[in-house]
Formats: sequence, C-alpha cells, structure tokens
Amino acid sequence: MSSQPNTGATEEPRPISRIGGGSVPIQSPAGETIFGSTQGVSSSLASAILPATEGGATAPGTHTANPGTRRDPSESRSMTPHTTDDEDRHEDKSPSIRASERSRARRKGRMSKGDPEGENTPKTSVRFDTDEDDETIKREHDEEIMKAKEDFERECEKMKAEIEKDYKEREGRVEERNRKGRERAQAIYEEKQKIYNEEYEESLRILNAKLKLSAAEIKENKRREKEEREQREAERRKRAAMPLTNQAQRDYEFAKSIANDPERMKAIEEYEEKLKETGKEKESPKKEKGKGKERKAPPEPPKPSKPRVSLGLGLSVAPVQTEYPSFRFDPGTTQYPTGGYLGRMLATSTPKELGQKAPAASTSRIEAVESTPVGNATVPTVQVAGAAGDPDDGSSDSSSSDSDNDSKYRRMSNKEKSAYKKGKKKIAEARATARAAEKAAEKAQREKIEKLKLKIYEQWHFEMRTFIEDTRLSPEEGVKHSKSFVKGIAAVFFMRHIAMKTKEYTFETFAKALFAHCFPPNVLDQFRRLFHTLRQRDKTFCDYVRELQRYQTWLEDIDDQQVARRAWAGAKKYLRVEWAKNGISPEKYSLEVIEESGVRFELAESIARTEDKGDDKAYKQFKPHAVK
Repeated sequence: MSSQPNTGATEEPRPISRIGGGSVPIQSPAGETIFGSTQGVSSSLASAILPATEGGATAPGTHTANPGTRRDPSESRSMTPHTTDDEDRHEDKSPSIRASERSRARRKGRMSKGDPEGENTPKTSVRFDTDEDDETIKREHDEEIMKAKEDFERECEKMKAEIEKDYKEREGRVEERNRKGRERAQAIYEEKQKIYNEEYEESLRILNAKLKLSAAEIKENKRREKEEREQREAERRKRAAMPLTNQAQRDYEFAKSIANDPERMKAIEEYEEKLKETGKEKESPKKEKGKGKERKAPPEPPKPSKPRVSLGLGLSVAPVQTEYPSFRFDPGTTQYPTGGYLGRMLATSTPKELGQKAPAASTSRIEAVESTPVGNATVPTVQVAGAAGDPDDGSSDSSSSDSDNDSKYRRMSNKEKSAYKKGKKKIAEARATARAAEKAAEKAQREKIEKLKLKIYEQWHFEMRTFIEDTRLSPEEGVKHSKSFVKGIAAVFFMRHIAMKTKEYTFETFAKALFAHCFPPNVLDQFRRLFHTLRQRDKTFCDYVRELQRYQTWLEDIDDQQVARRAWAGAKKYLRVEWAKNGISPEKYSLEVIEESGVRFELAESIARTEDKGDDKAYKQFKPHAVK
C-alpha cells in the first residue's frame, strides 16, 4: 500500500459495481481488496449486501474481530478509506488518518472488555454484535435471584431444625437432672422424716416409762447416774496423773528432782560461785620476746548474763567465746604495711593458725569432773562448760577429757566408786522409766486412733448403704458416688485402684477392699481374741451383749448361739447363779432369752442392794417434773 495520497490528476476513475440494484464503489487494486483488509467492507456495501438477520448487526456498522466492540455508522465510514455514502461528503485520502482511527478503535475495545481486539476470535470466523432485549435480561436476573432465595430458605430451614433439635436435647438433660434431684430430695426428706418419727416415738416412750417409775426405781436411777459421774471423774483424774511425755514436762521433772536434792543444789551453787570468780579474773599482759614491747591483752569475755528462769529454777549460762579470737599483727615485727586498705585488713584479720595458738580465756575451760561430797563419800559431778577454742580440735579435747575422767575414777575409793555407780544407775533407771512411759502413752494414743477410725468406718458404711438404697442407684453408680464421701488414704486408694474399674465392684466389695487397705491385716484376729476374752466387769449386761454383737458383725462365722454362750460365760457370778436356779442355759435357750433374763436378774439385784441400804428411810411421794 502506498503511503502517498492519490491526487485527482493522476487518479483513475474508481470502478463501480452494482449489487442489489444499487451502485457500490469498490476499492482499486492499488488500495485494499474488498474483504481482505482489516477495515472490512464499507458501511454502504454492508447495508446493501448483508441481510438484517438475528445473527447479524441490527444497525449499520463494521465487522470487527471482537463482538463487544461496536461502532456507529459515522465511525465505520470514517474508518473505511475511499468510500462514501453521500457524494457531497469529503473522502479520507490519507492512510495515517485511517491508522489513527483504527488505533483509537482498538483502545476503545480493550477498555470495554479487557481483551485486545481480535485476540480471542478465530480469523476464519465472522461475528456480529448482538443486543439482548430487556425481557431476557429481566428474566435471567429474576431466575438467578429466585434460585438464591430458594437456597437461602433451604439453609434457614436446616438451621432451624438443628436449633430445635439442640433445644430438645438440652431440655431432656435438664429434666433428667431435675428428676434425679427430686428423687434425691425426696429420699432425704423421707429419711429425715423417718428418723424424726423414730426419735419422737422413742422420746415419748422414755418419758411415759419415767412417769411409771416407782420410788425404788427412781433411787436406783439416781444411784446409777451418781456412779457414772464418779467414774467419769476418776477417769479424768487418771488422765491428769498420766506420765509426762513432752520435753518441757521432762525438763520440769528433772529440775524438780534437782531442787528436791540438797546435795545437787549445793553443787549447783558452788558451780555458780566459781563462774563469778572466774569472771573477775584478768590475765596479766605478756611481753614480746626481744622487743621489750607489751602485747595488748585479748578482749575480756562477756560477763555472765542473768540467770535464765527455766520452770522455776534459775540456771546460769556459761559464756561462749567466738570461734577465732581477734589478734592484731605488729607492723614492726611482720614488716607489713601499716596504712591503706591492705594494712587495715591485715591488722584486723584472724587466721585459723593464730586462733589455735591464741591463749584461751580463763573461763573457757572448767574442770569437767569435780568431786561432790555425798555423806562420807565424794561423787564426781559432771559440770557444764562453755565452748572455747577451735571446734575442729574437738576430738583431742574429748580424748583428753575421757582420759581425765578415767584417771579420776581410778583414784576414787571403793565407797566413792559405789556411790558413783549408784548415781549412774539411778539416772539410767529414770531415763528408762521415762522412755517406757512415753512408749506406753504413744501406744495408747495409737489404739485410741485405731478405735476412732473403726467407728468412723462403721458410720460411713451404714450411711452410704442407706443412701444407695434410698436413691436406688445401680451398683456402678453407688461405687462412683462413694468417691465424694472419702478422703485421705481412702480417697487415694479409690483413685488408684477403683476409679478405672468401677464396673467390677459393688459397694460391699468396695467397702471390704477399703477396710483391708486402711486397717492392719490382723485386725480381724484381734476382734476374735477380744470376743473370746471379753467379760462383763463394770458394764451392764445389756451393754456387754451389745459389744459382743458388735464383734459379731465383723466376724462372719460367729452366730447368735456362740454369742449366747460367750454372754453366759463372761457374765457376773450372781447372774450365772440365777440362770442355774431357773434352769436357763445357752444350749437350751436363744440369745434373746439369755439377754432378757440377764437384764431382769440384774435389775432385781440392784433393787435388793438399794433396799438393804435404806430400809428405815421413809420414801417421799414422787412428783414428776414437767418435761421441757
């Protein structure tokens, strides 16, 4: 294609072809072919040749590679060179003008759709711009919205169903908890009502029985109450007279024994006087050898403080010196610097070697053993000395003191040795007695604790069994709920051995395992021995039988007949005599008969004793007191 425009002088006449009855200008061979150029056909040719079908353009325009790009007729005519629809219009003659128009059209198409013009359209296909009518757009939009609405309603229905389901589940759980709570409250109420009714009936029965008492029975009751009070008072006094066990009480006993012994008090007074004398002494200053200078005396030991009052006895405390006595260097002897930090630190240092060589104070050592006159003989008395010197040298001091003691013991006479041995023997016996009393008290305390633990276990077993029966819990639930009512070693045993396998236990098997864990393995043997050796003594016959029956609950092989034999054998002598008179024996009669007859014989005996003591006394008329 030539870049120069064609002038009117040299331009040949443009050939005209007729299509569809109209004249259509066709480009010359020097320009572009009819359908081969990028411009396409002119607007007049397109309107004359192409029919207005559904796939074609609805308005006159140009063919483009991108269907989204539309051009109006004026733009199409301006982009088609050497063509005009009106003979009066001016023709475009410059190719540069056409190129700029094409460039603007491409930019416009790219901006509207985002793709370059003609990039996604095959070169062999022909597309035409189409316009959708308003009804189609409205229908598609409505269908899309209706579909979204249906999806939204479906999701809402699903969510509503889930909410209803969750509400029903929660409501069911709450109702189940409320039902269990009502059942537990009902069980507790019934239990308390039952206990109240029983106690009420029992109290009424006791009060009515007291109203029917005779004067003799009233006196017997008063006598029994008096005996019980006296027995409690005797037990209290017995506990008050128990041997002392703690350290303060032992110190008090030791100080009391010293105060009651005049010889030991005299030895303590002599020791205190010696302490006072040694505190007044002062060491004479020593001179340095060859220098003619006097060494400063070491600081005096502190004066003995006031006697410490210990449980009514004043004892002086020996002063204790420091581990390393202070010592100053002489600068003239040691040639050490006398000024500055180094000289000051060296002057106040107290090394271990000089501490060992330093002279000990006069109060630092007291004779370990002194002779104290006891009658005609003298007994060595051990004295208390304050700590002095180097503690690392304790082995040599102890060995020297032992050798001194041995030498003094060898120098004693026979009387002194015998007195010394007797004193040591008494001290050993006193210590042994104190240890035995302490062990006995500890043993009694342990037995008391074991009895208390047994009572707690019995009460816990009864209450748990009643709770499980009233609430109608299953065996597994009963074992699980037992954890809330144990603590200490019982709780540890439950969590370690029972919690992971509650299905394997019932409450009774769990209670037996807990009893075997918390109590000694020979506790049942102890119960059996107590059952066969128990006697009535100062207990009433009814209490005696109840105690035998208590051991029976722990020993499963003991029946009521064995309890009857044991009650007959351990009862008091006059009861056995009365049974023999009336022909009652445990082989022929049951435990109920033995118990009832024993209570009757015991009551008759107490009435007889009361009548014998107060035959001549006149009885006053009985006036029942108002029950508060």
